Amino acid sequence: MTKGRAVPELEEFEFPSTGKVVRVRPVSPMLSQEALKGWRKKNPVPEPPVIEVEVLGVKRREQNFDSPSWRMEMDQYEQRMREEVGVLSLKLMIMRGVVCDVDEEEIAQFRKDMASLDIEADGDDKYVYVTMLCAGTQQELNDLRDRIMVRSQPTPKEVEANITEFPGKVQG
Repeated sequence: MTKGRAVPELEEFEFPSTGKVVRVRPVSPMLSQEALKGWRKKNPVPEPPVIEVEVLGVKRREQNFDSPSWRMEMDQYEQRMREEVGVLSLKLMIMRGVVCDVDEEEIAQFRKDMASLDIEADGDDKYVYVTMLCAGTQQELNDLRDRIMVRSQPTPKEVEANITEFPGKVQG
């Protein structure tokens, strides 16, 4: 059996606005690409309208990529894609990259509060806990996402702890 690098301890991430702490682990940077692929399968790109054109006396039909209505539809499609894929990516990152104990009582009260306003808190308990109860600002969610994605690279502390595993100078 070969010896590999030690698995790093999970790093703590504190949400400054609430003081709540979760632990993060590295996730594949491909999660966002997979979220995009999955979204596009369910939401195909709008087709441009077809127009009839005459070229050298021959009539043919072709897609009109200059159509103002299609361009507007594409702008709306791309905006919706950015928003929805962003949420999907965040859900995947929290699902795979965050380790925490969810306060069941706090979640139940939060869902009850939301329901009293006829609002359904979307997502599983862990997602709702992290995004609605731990994070107090959008910037904190962005920082959490960045920390999870950066965890796939060794930190200076991890390099220092494993420095004896690196080969010394190699003469050649």
